[in-house]
Amino acid sequence: MARFLLTIASYGTGALGGIFAPMLVIGALIGLGVGQIAHPFFPPIVPTPAVFAVVGMAAYFTAIVRAPLKGFMLIAEMTGNYNQMLPLLVVVSAPMLLQSG
Repeated sequence: MARFLLTIASYGTGALGGIFAPMLVIGALIGLGVGQIAHPFFPPIVPTPAVFAVVGMAAYFTAIVRAPLKGFMLIAEMTGNYNQMLPLLVVVSAPMLLQSG
């Protein structure tokens, strides 16, 4: 329901991002939530929970659109942070590998 309402609001206002912006926001919030939950239990593994927001954004976008290369390129281009290439590649290719198997 949140995605539907955010899509209407984003597309109707003519804001940049159009129909993709709500998916990216919801994915970032889910990823950040996972990072915030994991941080107290695994501080050495999750030193910065905000990194999970970027990975969550890519995972959610790829799962909805089913375009791993597009998801990878979009998130890498948006963030401009090439230190997260390996986690992004893993998270965008895992659903496609699991689905085809």
